[in-house]
Amino acid sequence: MAAGVYNFELEQGADHIFRITYTDGVGTPIDITGYTAVGTIKLKLSDSSVWATMNVVVENGPAGIFFISIPASETTGKMLKSSKHDDYVEAVYDIKITDTSGNQHRLLNGIVNISPEVSV
Repeated sequence: MAAGVYNFELEQGADHIFRITYTDGVGTPIDITGYTAVGTIKLKLSDSSVWATMNVVVENGPAGIFFISIPASETTGKMLKSSKHDDYVEAVYDIKITDTSGNQHRLLNGIVNISPEVSV
């Protein structure tokens, strides 16, 4: 199954939390009991370094629900190139899951529009 696409906005220096439900093609939740996941944000796809790490935790395995959080501490004080407070910096991310057999799949990917932090 191809990775889903989900774009979102992130305020640098603030906590960001959301949930996703992993479903099949007809909307039935996929049991993710025992799965692990990791998510990363990069400013450019070609970057070798990660700008921020997303905490991804299975919240309800049988219902296919992941809990994703990006704590303020993960983004505070990191350099972003922006000339105005209301300019968003476009970054990319993906979330990769590992099932109980050790197989890895990309769950989500997309664009993160980051609102730069002024106060640190």
